[in-house]
Amino acid sequence: MTKGTAVFLSPKCYLLDGADSDNPDGTKRALKGINNETLISREEFLNALYDNTVIKKRQVRMKRDLKKFKICNISETKKALNSVYYKMKVSDDFISCSPHL
Repeated sequence: MTKGTAVFLSPKCYLLDGADSDNPDGTKRALKGINNETLISREEFLNALYDNTVIKKRQVRMKRDLKKFKICNISETKKALNSVYYKMKVSDDFISCSPHL
């Protein structure tokens, strides 16, 4: 990524926001335990980082019904972004980090 912004809440929870020729949408999200179809905006990532808010999203997942021997879809609300992660701020040298307060 050569331009744009990045927000990293944890190793498996981040947003890269910057358009290029390979990705015209310009957004790459990694959300552990959340479907890729669940849309989370840049502002929601920033709210989780700076305002310590918990972002919850409704999503559909498949579950096995062992009694009826079939698979059914369940709609549930999960924490998509959690504000509890240990957050670090990258210094101007782009190497050292300090706790994000």
